[in-house]
Amino acid sequence: MGREEGVIKSEVDAVLLILEQRGVQVFSGDRERMIACGDLDQVNAWARRALNATSTDDVLLPGEGDGTRT
Repeated sequence: MGREEGVIKSEVDAVLLILEQRGVQVFSGDRERMIACGDLDQVNAWARRALNATSTDDVLLPGEGDGTRT
């Protein structure tokens, strides 16, 4: 795992932790979509949204993060 990939993984883990602490249910498809994302800017946008989210729909906009990690 490269440095950037490690940073992205850590940020995704943080987003998932924020959602867990807020009591937001994260379905497996949404979790997989986040884990597969290879765009740090995208993951950071999710982290900002997760702070106030009441559902994953508040975090994940259609079509965002559908790429794979590189």
